[in-house]
Parts: sequence; structure tokens; C-alpha cells
Amino acid sequence: MATQLSRLDLHLLADRHPGWLLMVALLLLGTFFFIRQTAPVAVQPLQDTHQLQIAEQQFRASLLSSADLANAQQAIVDLAQQHALSLGRIDYTPEAEPQGGFTRVGMRLPLSGRYADLRSFIDESLRQQPALALRQLTMEQGSNYTVQATLTVEFLLGEVTK
Repeated sequence: MATQLSRLDLHLLADRHPGWLLMVALLLLGTFFFIRQTAPVAVQPLQDTHQLQIAEQQFRASLLSSADLANAQQAIVDLAQQHALSLGRIDYTPEAEPQGGFTRVGMRLPLSGRYADLRSFIDESLRQQPALALRQLTMEQGSNYTVQATLTVEFLLGEVTK
């Protein structure tokens, strides 16, 4: 027979043991204050100009030159083929960032193949190309354990192109 506490049982328990009700109230109050105090801490922005200069130099050092762009793009295509992925028509879109002094060059790659090959291709691409950023990935399941994916990646160039 299952034991269920009724409202009367709780009332009698509170009358006979008043410390029990006080303990539950303190526990709830303590939990409330603990949750309020563990709010995320705001990260302070860099204010040291020397640190800002170092961070900008590291960013600039990772950018590609226009002369290296074609080789980097071809390396991505070759890498997709090495991972047994089928490529569709590739679209290229440059987008200047004049305030930052660099250009984003997008590559939209329609791919199909096994999921494991696609994942390995993405991992290796990002590892080999420091100036490469993954902008968007959409996938849908195909037939015979394959996926159809559209991958949009961006190369960052060290100069503004028009």
C-alpha cells in the first residue's frame, strides 16, 4: 500500500515539528540566493593598447594574400575529392570589410558523400587553412547512408578588394 501525504498529514507534521517547516523555508531561500549569485560574469574588454596591438598583429598574420587565394581554394576542392566527396557547382562571393581592412571570400560547396567523410573533410580543412572560417552548413540525409550537404566557407584576405 503506497503512503500518500494528505493536507491534514502535512498540517499535523508542521504542528508537531515546527523546525521542519522552517528548515524547508530556509532551504528554498538559500537555493534562491545561490541561483541569483551564480549569474554569469561579464568579461572585461581589452583596454591595454599593447594587448590590442598584439591581437591585431596575430589576426593580420593569419590572413591570406590575394596571390595565395586561388591555391587555398584549390586545396579545399582537392581535399574534398580526397575524402571521396562529390562536388557540385561551386559559387564564389567576395565581400569587402573596409572598416577591418580585409575581405571575406566565400565558397559555397554543394557536397554529397558519407557523413564520416564530410566530417573528416571539415576537420582537416579547418586545421590546414588558418584563414578559413565555416560560415554555414546544411545537411539532409540521402540514400544509402549518404548525406547531401551545402557548405559555405570563407577565406579572409589581408587586403580590401572591390
